[in-house]
Amino acid sequence: MESKVMRIFLYNIKGRGCFTIEKGFDDVMTSQVVRFCQTVINSFLPRKIAEAVIRKKNIRFFAYTIKDYNVLFDLKSQVHIKNLITPDYLSYGRDEKIDSVMDQLCRH
Repeated sequence: MESKVMRIFLYNIKGRGCFTIEKGFDDVMTSQVVRFCQTVINSFLPRKIAEAVIRKKNIRFFAYTIKDYNVLFDLKSQVHIKNLITPDYLSYGRDEKIDSVMDQLCRH
């Protein structure tokens, strides 16, 4: 079975069971993701997850030291190596890194 689910978090907040599902892409219907996660949870716990869905887009920022930035920039700019395809190390997120690799593959 293929899944676009990255992680399922189960936790307890003030005596209430809560969960968070992280999916990898937005092209999968949320109801399909919830059904898939329910089958995963059923194999561990006899719990039913609620049909409540809240979407929250996170914007994250990273701080690099100047030395780290220069090392990552040097890795990215190794154009003299013809068969080396590297992701954009300075971008955040799996999707952005995959997109940068795909862009390079399409150019060649």
